[in-house]
Amino acid sequence: MKRYRWCVAAAGAVVALVVTGCSSAGGSSSTSGSSASTAGTGTAADASATKVTIAIPAGSAAASFIQLAVAAGLTKQNGLDVTLIDTVTPPDTPAALESGSIQASALTSTATEANAKGLAVVNVVDTGTHAPLVMLGAPGLKTISDLKGKSVVTSAPTDTPGTETAQLLKNAGIASSVKVISVASVPGRSALFDSGQADAIYEALNLALQDEAKRPGSSIIGDNTSLLPTPADGLAVTKSFLAGHEATVSALVKSCIQASVMMKNDPAQAAPYLMKIYGLNNSQVQEFLQRQSTALVINGVPADVDYANQAKLFNAQPGNTTQWTAAKVQVSWDTTIAKTVAQQLGQ
Repeated sequence: MKRYRWCVAAAGAVVALVVTGCSSAGGSSSTSGSSASTAGTGTAADASATKVTIAIPAGSAAASFIQLAVAAGLTKQNGLDVTLIDTVTPPDTPAALESGSIQASALTSTATEANAKGLAVVNVVDTGTHAPLVMLGAPGLKTISDLKGKSVVTSAPTDTPGTETAQLLKNAGIASSVKVISVASVPGRSALFDSGQADAIYEALNLALQDEAKRPGSSIIGDNTSLLPTPADGLAVTKSFLAGHEATVSALVKSCIQASVMMKNDPAQAAPYLMKIYGLNNSQVQEFLQRQSTALVINGVPADVDYANQAKLFNAQPGNTTQWTAAKVQVSWDTTIAKTVAQQLGQ
C-alpha cells in the first residue's frame, strides 16, 4: 500500500498527493511534490500519539481541510499521528472503513454510499458547502453557454463532478447540445483538455488552475457556486469507531475545524502549506483561498437545507434507484462532536 506520511518541521510542511472522486491520480499534475519526509524527532510525545490512517480522494481540494491540518501540524498538536493514503478508491472506502484498514475517509459521499449498502458509516464534520470545482474553458470560451456544440471532459456521471457538470449544462440550457466525455482518472481528464481534444474540463479548483497554466489562454468560465449548497467536505468514520474512539474522533474534528478556520481567517498562514500540497504558485494559491473561503463551514456542521439539496443532487444522478430525502441524507451524519468542539473553539 502506497502511503504518504506528513511530518511537520518548524518552518513548514512536506507535501502529499490527493484525489477527486475518481479511481486514480497516478501521473496527474496533482502529484507534484508527492514525496514525504520522516519525523525523526523521537520524542515521547511522538511515541504516544494515536496513529490514524485516512483515505483521501486524490487531487481534490475537497480534502484540503485534513491535508492542511496534517501539514500545518494541527493533528500532531492534538495528539494524532496521521497517515494519509490515496490508494483506496471511493467505491472501496466503506469496506475499508469497516475492515479497519483505514480509520477515516475524506470524502463526503462515502457515508451516504455506505448507508445505502447497509453499512454504519457517518460523517462527523463538515467543512464546506461546495466542493471547490470549476469549469475551465479553452481559449476563446468565456461562458458556459459558449460550450454549445462543443465537448466537456469530466468524471463519471455518478461522481460529484460528473453530476454537477450535467446540472450546470442543464441550467445553461445546452445539456442536449454538449458532448460530455466521462473519464475516471485525473490524468486522463487533464490530458484530453491540455491536448485540445476537449473544449472544457470540469475539475477540482486546484487541478483546473494547473491545467490553466499548462494551456495558455484558457480561463475559468463557471463554477458550482451557482448550484444549491450541499454538505461538501466531510470526514467519514464507522459508528463503531466513533463509539470506541471518541477522543480520537474529537481530535480529528478539532484539527479539521482549526484548518478551516486558518484558511478562512488567516489565509497568509495557510498559503505556504497549500502551495506545497497542491503544487500551486503564489497567485494560484491566492485564487484558491479566495474561492475556497466563500464556501468554508468553520463550525463543522451542515445547515439543514444542505441535506435537502444533497438529496436533490443524488436523485438527479443517472442510474439512481433510491428516492433520497433530506432525512435519508442526514442519517449519514453525526455532528454531535463537531458541535461540542466548535463551541470549545468559539466557532
